[in-house]
Amino acid sequence: MEAEMRKITIISLVTLLMLLFPVNSYSKNINKTGFSLGPGLAFATEIDQVGFSLKGVYNITSQWEVAPMFTYYLEKDEVTWYDLFLNCNYVFYQKDALGFFGSAGLTITFYNMEFFGENLSGNETSLNLGGGMYYQLSGSTRLGLDLKYTFGDADHLFLGAQILFGL
Repeated sequence: MEAEMRKITIISLVTLLMLLFPVNSYSKNINKTGFSLGPGLAFATEIDQVGFSLKGVYNITSQWEVAPMFTYYLEKDEVTWYDLFLNCNYVFYQKDALGFFGSAGLTITFYNMEFFGENLSGNETSLNLGGGMYYQLSGSTRLGLDLKYTFGDADHLFLGAQILFGL
């Protein structure tokens, strides 16, 4: 358990450092920092509930992105779920306003429930694989769509849509 927490902490710190210190970014023609942030809607099977997301995207190069996302799912049957995705995207097609990417990373799924008067909570760390697309709406604003599958004890298919604003 301690080794797993250390691994999660290291991955989180590396992701944070990559977001804070800019490197070559193809999105400089879209925004000055290469960083986009925005809200979204989501749905996850197995959790079987709609959620609200906040996604960040940092363009490392013209093809590689770091894309963390947090999703809160509405309570269902007295259980609340949260997903934290720590992903890297590879943009394999980019032309005009349209781009497609493959995605892989870690999913940390949290849950909280009331069971016979006791509050139970926990988390599950799993791998995810998926893909998605971007569509440039105007200036530094784009629509993002994600489809990914989380493998593990908390496995589920995730479908999300976001509006991302360049910062």
